[in-house]
Amino acid sequence: MRTASELEAAYSREPVRLLADDNKGSGVLSLSGRCTVVTLTADNFLNERDLDTGWFDLTLETNNGSKILLHNALTSQSGMPHGERREWEFTIFPNIVLFNAETVLPGGRVREIQFTADGLEDIFYYEIAEWQSLYKATPDTLKQVRALRDVERLYPRDYAYFSPESVYIVHRLPRVLRERVGNVTYEIFLGHSQSHHRKSLTISSVAIATIRFADEVSIDEALNAAWAWRRFFQQIAMRSLPFTTLSCRGKTKRGDRHSDIYLSNMETVIPRDRNEMFDFGPRDVPYGQWKHRKKFATVMRQWLERDNSRRLFRVRLDRVLERMRKESSTKLVADLCSAIESLSELRAPSTLSDADLTAIVDAAAKAGTEATPAVPRDRLLGILSLLQHQSLPQRLKMLAAAIVSEVPKKDAKMVIKIARDLRTFEAHGDHWDEMTVPLVAPVLDMLASMCVLWDLTTCGMPASFDDRRLSASSRAHWFAQEIRSRLLQKGEKA
Repeated sequence: MRTASELEAAYSREPVRLLADDNKGSGVLSLSGRCTVVTLTADNFLNERDLDTGWFDLTLETNNGSKILLHNALTSQSGMPHGERREWEFTIFPNIVLFNAETVLPGGRVREIQFTADGLEDIFYYEIAEWQSLYKATPDTLKQVRALRDVERLYPRDYAYFSPESVYIVHRLPRVLRERVGNVTYEIFLGHSQSHHRKSLTISSVAIATIRFADEVSIDEALNAAWAWRRFFQQIAMRSLPFTTLSCRGKTKRGDRHSDIYLSNMETVIPRDRNEMFDFGPRDVPYGQWKHRKKFATVMRQWLERDNSRRLFRVRLDRVLERMRKESSTKLVADLCSAIESLSELRAPSTLSDADLTAIVDAAAKAGTEATPAVPRDRLLGILSLLQHQSLPQRLKMLAAAIVSEVPKKDAKMVIKIARDLRTFEAHGDHWDEMTVPLVAPVLDMLASMCVLWDLTTCGMPASFDDRRLSASSRAHWFAQEIRSRLLQKGEKA
């Protein structure tokens, strides 16, 4: 699999031909993030496109015969036929580009999608590289080590000395986990990459996530599954884990090639700052040890099984986790409140029956006819029917009650009150004093941590296990103290 930067370097200006039975054409593909463009001239107009979105798929061929599929492409500019050849001219922006597209099944269907992500290896940190000292090693041991070197003749050596001090053993691990959810199978494999320099040697683990589908699915469905699974890992990390590589294929037999996927709208990966506060690491994974990987897999399966009912909540939470490292705003607090309101699980049965509601509306309507101006009954019904729905404060209290072992009731009550005020400000506007602004960032981070704690712990993930603790739990404790400190500075009691 190739990274986005590797694909951009390889296809910065690639000549292509149009592959269509009823149309001939040629042009150039230039990969460059959101500036990606395909300039194409064709004999006929490109007619096949979705009526609602205007998107279309187009198959191209390079000079070496490899196929490229433009998926969900848009025509940004087109020119009428002119000149003697009477050719159409198109400028196309492809949302998704697939290379080696001959591996994809007809109709753009696939059976497998695979990805790596920056930071995913910290969740599956199993120390695949092991250092062993040869200090006071026996002559027999040194003889065996030298025998290994003598057998390996890939790198000729022009020196005669042999005095080893240590060796590194890189383990080939079996499959880390495999879990089936419905007709979809999720697998994690841990490999490694290594690079040799004149003065150094680097060995890095690489976590490869694979999703296999029992039946053929569209490229969009496969990508949605990958994004959904990545949300689970991002909740554990409490940070964005950008895709580093993406690929798919139509057949799943060993040895079949993959099609590299390039997402034109995907942001360039920002180098990770491992010195930042609360940087994620292996100790933030409660079931992160090799011997506990089956427990981890069970939690992951339970999390995925609830994705249909919690999808809207998780999507909104995920967007906040990605953005709150760059900004802190009342809008993000409001987004988290909307995410919580979307959860059907935080919806207690109403004590107000339909008959009770009708009686209240009838009484209000009778009084409304005597008011000036008169209040229509339909208007009263719309307003009073809200009494049957769970309010945001009630939902927040239910969420907090489920994680009271990690977030004490007093801390939860404090952050809920401020979050409601910030959401009201975002919705309706109000006057802020200068001491309110510093509360936005810690309240946002603590509320996001509470949401993650609720989602993970209700799926079986412990907030702490042995000497490991979820990042969301650590952050919730720290930011509760930060909020209390800032309230004291403001002159209010926490």
